[in-house]
Amino acid sequence: MEWAASNALSSSRLDAATSETDVIVVDRMGVLADLYALATVAYVGGGFHDAGLHSLVEPAVFRVPVLVGPRHTDSRDAGLMLATGGAMSADDAPQLTRALVRLMTDDRERADRAEAIGAVVATELGAADRSFEIVRELLGAV
Repeated sequence: MEWAASNALSSSRLDAATSETDVIVVDRMGVLADLYALATVAYVGGGFHDAGLHSLVEPAVFRVPVLVGPRHTDSRDAGLMLATGGAMSADDAPQLTRALVRLMTDDRERADRAEAIGAVVATELGAADRSFEIVRELLGAV
């Protein structure tokens, strides 16, 4: 099966988006949360070079299955989401394309991965409070 983005635009032209828009390439800051809320699948950048993987937490909060490149081992969140099946890793562009097409065309797999990534978020809720308590203890219970 062949799948192609017949109607794609960059985020600098979000005002032109319609229900027919297949792909939005984000080229500015401050719009990801709004886009993830509407997404079916997300590719999170940074996994194909040394700069570092971007955050998987934002799409995960919206139960959006995530695709990442092979350089994800330094990300705890990526490790958790890959281990549960909520995220997928690709070693190269052809593998990424195959994974994307599979997720866009297989409703059951996409739903299973959405459920898995949502479970990771639910398990990790309260992390800020737990971190605060650790810091408080280290400071001598201020």
